[in-house]
Amino acid sequence: MTDKQEKIELLPDEIELIVDVQNGYPKVDNLGRAHCETGPAIRIVPVKWDGVRVLKHFGNTIDGQLIEDWDSEDGLIQYFWHGISIDPPLAKIIIEKPSEITADLIKKLENAEVRRIAIERMGFGNYMQAIKAKVLHEEMVERKKSPRGGFIQIKQQLVQAIFKDDPDGTITGVFAPNSSPNGRFEKEEINWKPLSDFPEAEQLRIRKKYEHTGDLQERDGVLMLRQVIESGEFIPDLDKNGNFVYKMYFMPCHHEIRPFWFRLDENKAVVLDQEGDPVQEFGEIQAPTCTNALASTFGLYGDEYKLDVET
Repeated sequence: MTDKQEKIELLPDEIELIVDVQNGYPKVDNLGRAHCETGPAIRIVPVKWDGVRVLKHFGNTIDGQLIEDWDSEDGLIQYFWHGISIDPPLAKIIIEKPSEITADLIKKLENAEVRRIAIERMGFGNYMQAIKAKVLHEEMVERKKSPRGGFIQIKQQLVQAIFKDDPDGTITGVFAPNSSPNGRFEKEEINWKPLSDFPEAEQLRIRKKYEHTGDLQERDGVLMLRQVIESGEFIPDLDKNGNFVYKMYFMPCHHEIRPFWFRLDENKAVVLDQEGDPVQEFGEIQAPTCTNALASTFGLYGDEYKLDVET
């Protein structure tokens, strides 16, 4: 066993569980579930393995290489994405090559949880475009046309995809343009900000998002988030006609367009569920419009929402 591996006693006596911990491979939570961003999460081997003999058909688990012949007498590898097991042949695409996921592949997936993961890996916006999701509402929004002046109208759409065998898997969201043109600032600086400076609910989101990326590090005994600070002149992207270029974003929302926020206790602290995730609360149902849907993602109702600045 190398210093890149950690042995955890969670399984019956006839096998050993070795969890690779390098580069975020993977983490076992207090409920015994394996969580992993990429690559193999659990390697199961015979209990009599001497730790030296090369196991057949395993490949290089530290580098996340998948194996062709994964069911052997010497054990097997299981692949997980946030605690959900994915068969190795399918994991080869979903985990390692998400660019090869197609709507047709997702349609053939019988397991609803794996299907949700495949959609997440493909990208909600890409998936909704590929299946030509049902349009619930359309509206035009005004944006600046070019540095010379003028305005253009850009269509935004509220769309929805429903899975009859998985009502909870309904996907609803808005294709909306950014409020300012694409572009970049002429300067960039790296700043390290203490995690404790963020609101409690935001700290939980940051931990989940950046835990294995290297952007969240302990520096001088303080957990810090790496931030890129942009400054200087903003240089917009222009097309061949000299007009501003806008990007369309997909903003997922509640399928009933309910605004949502994190539940707080009497001390104004975020309430967590058994899995350590923030508990969400939802407001009243709103009419299915683009404005209402966008507002709901900020915990607001449509008549409270005003887009002042893009974040």
